Amino acid sequence: MPMITCANIGLQRKSFKQILVGESDVAGYGAFLGSPVAYPGDLIAEYTGEIIS
Repeated sequence: MPMITCANIGLQRKSFKQILVGESDVAGYGAFLGSPVAYPGDLIAEYTGEIIS
């Protein structure tokens, strides 16, 4: 079986990290990573909202 090298495989498999929402010490509320480790290149979440600039 060939090795999977597609960059979007994380989105296809929906392998997101656990995200917690809570009060931030910096400003109001924030999103925090629930799992202890995320490596560079890991998929955290898919953003599906509207981009306002």
